[in-house]
Amino acid sequence: MADALRELRSIAAASPYTDGDGPLHKMVGALQEAADAYRSAAADPGIEGLTGDAITRSAASRARRYDDVQQIVEKVRGYLREADSIRADAASAFNKIPHSYIGYPDEALQRIEDDFDQLAMKVEAAAAELAAITTNAQSAAGAATSPLKLGGYTSNQLAHLSDDKLRDLALRWSMDPETAAAWWASLPAATMLLLTKKAPWLVGSLDGIPATARVAANQVMAADRADDLTEREANRGLSTAEEAELEYLKGVADGDIQLYLYDPARSRIIEMIGTPGPQVTDVLTYSPGTFASSPLFYSGGAQMIASELTGGDPTRLAFVVKDGLYPGESADGSVDYSRILEANDSNSYEVTSDRLVSLQNGLDQDQNIDDARTIGMGHSWGLTNITGSETLGAHYDDVVSLSGAWMPGDWQADTSTDYSDYSYDDVLQMAQATGLVGDGNTPRSDGSGFEYDDYYEGPKPIVIGETPNGPVLDLDAAAKNHDLVASKSWENRLVIDTMKRDLFG
Repeated sequence: MADALRELRSIAAASPYTDGDGPLHKMVGALQEAADAYRSAAADPGIEGLTGDAITRSAASRARRYDDVQQIVEKVRGYLREADSIRADAASAFNKIPHSYIGYPDEALQRIEDDFDQLAMKVEAAAAELAAITTNAQSAAGAATSPLKLGGYTSNQLAHLSDDKLRDLALRWSMDPETAAAWWASLPAATMLLLTKKAPWLVGSLDGIPATARVAANQVMAADRADDLTEREANRGLSTAEEAELEYLKGVADGDIQLYLYDPARSRIIEMIGTPGPQVTDVLTYSPGTFASSPLFYSGGAQMIASELTGGDPTRLAFVVKDGLYPGESADGSVDYSRILEANDSNSYEVTSDRLVSLQNGLDQDQNIDDARTIGMGHSWGLTNITGSETLGAHYDDVVSLSGAWMPGDWQADTSTDYSDYSYDDVLQMAQATGLVGDGNTPRSDGSGFEYDDYYEGPKPIVIGETPNGPVLDLDAAAKNHDLVASKSWENRLVIDTMKRDLFG
């Protein structure tokens, strides 16, 4: 207890994020300098190995990034305010410790440390963005790409970099998928194969590389990880979570499951359902809801609705996306249901939505699917993630809400996008009706831009009685209805069939 109290006092007194000479303050200044440099570099077409339209596309990409940097500056300033709030929480926790409850300091400290962990991941993402922008701006010719180089590295050098270095390169160059795509297309087939086997952390997560190549690289990584878990199982056994991961990865290694992205240490996983090719007419990007985690993919729960809508039809392709920490999720993949209010945090979507933008930009470079209609779909907080990506530059031809939570305050319906909501009367709808969730900015609020029918009828009634003070509600049935809309249950068949008809005819 004494250690916990000391650490609470320390956190309350100072923060590495809010210190005047700390990394966030320095990052704001560096970002502004990078923005100015990037604006100058945008006019310079000197990218070795690129000619004609490729030069034009790359220069235009860099010009767009200037505007993006201005948004990142404001984002980091928001992190400063967030860090101040966390520090204030620490001070409050320290001052309110009841002497009769000896476990409280440890619980308070864990909660505050979790908050800082999540903030640190946001800072890490912003730092990766800064690194990419600075690299591009300061050396648009040498540090960009040539027919055999990415970020100044030859293919042979890339094949011998550490996994962590390859991860960082992928994050950096995913910000410029046009250039990444041009680099990949310039490589001989033998070099592509070499990098797929020797640098799968890069190939498997670099936006701009074709989906089939990324899936092949992640198959290599999955096989390696499965081998590690199998060896660990023989030596000391596996936890329940590790056993589930092993079974899932065996399916990936065998080719039964396709991973477009796999980095569980950073809470990043994207499963692809279907086969890319010229026959594809519809591409679905699906974001599962609050508390989604990697184990939800291992059990098959995250993919259910996307698989039902697209599976078995060669003209449909789906990407089930969880790219970063979701509300209520900890860095180790576990979830804490008491942290439900994180799903109502107005900044909760920033990191994951920004990565959705990168995903969409990368898919636009894939010639197998670049002409397909795009559908963004989100369940619960997943809709916040999808609509948040719209505010950051993503575009979808259709956006579908499955009992969606809320849209960001600066979100506006795109006149070129069709919006629809499918919901049962559930616990989230109740919270929205009272104003507890979404602050009136929800799919079924007036003027939202979403089309919807009456609530679908769940398997059990929500209102089970009446009293002089109002109706008696079955909250368990209401909670199950919220999960039902994103499931493949036969009880959800009407919703599934209606969505198929509405989306695909």
